[in-house]
Amino acid sequence: MISDGYLAGPWMYKGAKLCQHWPVWHYAFPTAKYVIVRRKTPDIINSCLRTGFMQAFSSRSNCKKVGAANEYDGWLWWVHQHEERFVEMIQAGLNCKVVWPERMVEGDYSQMKELIEWLGLEWDSHKVLDFIEPKLWKARKKQIK
Repeated sequence: MISDGYLAGPWMYKGAKLCQHWPVWHYAFPTAKYVIVRRKTPDIINSCLRTGFMQAFSSRSNCKKVGAANEYDGWLWWVHQHEERFVEMIQAGLNCKVVWPERMVEGDYSQMKELIEWLGLEWDSHKVLDFIEPKLWKARKKQIK
């Protein structure tokens, strides 16, 4: 980070599997803030089923290992594993906020504004909306149909 010119101030790490090894991160950074980004379970599963490289439960043997009857149930098990880790993080007293970005697609930015302020960053609605809004046009059109 220093070689890229970053000298001071807040920084972040984004990782879909961070919740699987959160104790290591908590040990290294005991005052860190954790943002838990959520989606509806069926949306996550359907995304995994449509993504070519997400093949963990396409084999019967892997499904069997987790007690799943089919690929959908395998991904359901996987989502529940993440949800259990989220609960562990919260119960362990980590400084966490849970956000549902889907609300932005519906035009509700209140949770995002609260998150940005909680992180100690400045909420500038014009800059934020200029950045986010164009990315949501496609999603909103789908939602309207």
